[in-house]
Amino acid sequence: MRDAKGRFRPGPDKDRHVLTRAERRKGYATLMSGRGRRCHDPAALAWAWRKVRSYYRARRGRSESAA
Repeated sequence: MRDAKGRFRPGPDKDRHVLTRAERRKGYATLMSGRGRRCHDPAALAWAWRKVRSYYRARRGRSESAA
């Protein structure tokens, strides 16, 4: 859902596009290559790297505990 100013509210929304795995992978590669406007900050690159690593580490932990 959107508010009166057109901004997305938290939660599910039928108008929100869910990124595909290919789109997420392309965005990560672009960020790490430094080709974007804001990709020259080493702190931002480190944050993104840690964020992605922690996401996959958490997924791996869930799958191992389910087995």
